[in-house]
Amino acid sequence: MKTSRILENNESDFDYQQLNSQTREQIQALTTDIRNRLRRCALDIYQIGHDLCLIKQQLQHGQFRTWLKVEFNWSVSAANKFMNVSQRFQVEELETVDISPSALYILAAPSTPNEVRKYALAQANQGKPITFSMAKQLIEDNKCSEEDEQTRPTTPIEIQDSLQKISNQLSHNTSDDNNNQHPKTLIDDVSIFNHYLKQEWRKMSLTERHFSVIVCQVVLSNETSQSMMPQIIQPIINGLAQNLKRTDDFAGRYNHEQWVAVLPHTDSEGVACVADRLRKWLITEKNNIIEFDKISVLLGVATAIPQQENSCHLLIRKAQSSLSAMK
Repeated sequence: MKTSRILENNESDFDYQQLNSQTREQIQALTTDIRNRLRRCALDIYQIGHDLCLIKQQLQHGQFRTWLKVEFNWSVSAANKFMNVSQRFQVEELETVDISPSALYILAAPSTPNEVRKYALAQANQGKPITFSMAKQLIEDNKCSEEDEQTRPTTPIEIQDSLQKISNQLSHNTSDDNNNQHPKTLIDDVSIFNHYLKQEWRKMSLTERHFSVIVCQVVLSNETSQSMMPQIIQPIINGLAQNLKRTDDFAGRYNHEQWVAVLPHTDSEGVACVADRLRKWLITEKNNIIEFDKISVLLGVATAIPQQENSCHLLIRKAQSSLSAMK
């Protein structure tokens, strides 16, 4: 299986140039030493887990707990952390990656989805250190995505009917915006949007072409009533759709407070142009939007080449992490 392509990393590297040459060389050398030790530590954890599994198989029920207590003063739960690593990772996957022991333990936990483990490994294979906080965030993001999909129960028949209508509407879209109030499909149902998003992600994973998203969130000021939200947000969401140009682009409600524009076959440069076009449209139309001066419009973008073993929701989370107020 080929290495997964990961999302673009917008985080800045540590600026070693702010240090004097002697300090810089010393810290960089120590950093390399720590990384090498962490790699060896991950391999040691795997091997310990492998050995514990072999020992457990050869002992009768109840003996393993006693053996652990006598030899290492460990509980079974402590031993399980090692064994989980050996059962859910391959030794070759850990030979060259930088994953902290605490991150390795939670990634190997039975409750962690396999797609999260694969994504973390893909990040590590690209040279990104996997810390406990990063692994925990990936797990939380995946959990939030699953909860978002369950916001409103929808039957399989409703979903299939809606997906067919969406596909038909997209296939009949034209570039003549004057003939259509909303030239691009707007999906107001969270569950339907998530299903269609996943469907498009799977289709795009076969093409190995870029897939981009724009996350749009409207934040009200303290003095603005929540009851005004529908009147405020509707023209903004219409504008989000109107600024999409390609026939297979679409937008929809991702959760109770965020809308997402989906742009298949669009790279990072292309989605940046669309986001900039949306910003300019908002500046032009702000006088026509109710209470515009009492809200903040946040936009975030992200791009990836879809892989079936990765989740489209991780791309959404990447865009969410880059949300910033419209200038």
